[in-house]
Amino acid sequence: PPAGLIHWILVVLSLHPYIERQVREELKRVVWSRLPQYGDIAALPFFSAVIREVLRLHPVAHEIHRQANHEDEIN
Repeated sequence: PPAGLIHWILVVLSLHPYIERQVREELKRVVWSRLPQYGDIAALPFFSAVIREVLRLHPVAHEIHRQANHEDEIN
């Protein structure tokens, strides 16, 4: 993951200790002492929700430039 995402996850967790506690409990229950694997994502719904919320609040891509391929008319 991009360093910016990790930074904002840590900031958000440090500002909300009760959420950090829930993330830690979920990780402890699912992963315990081994390294997490891709297959663990489905078993980590709270942590996944935290990551999605951090991405919503602090998107990694600040701007996305788009250009139309052709003109279009609406109505």
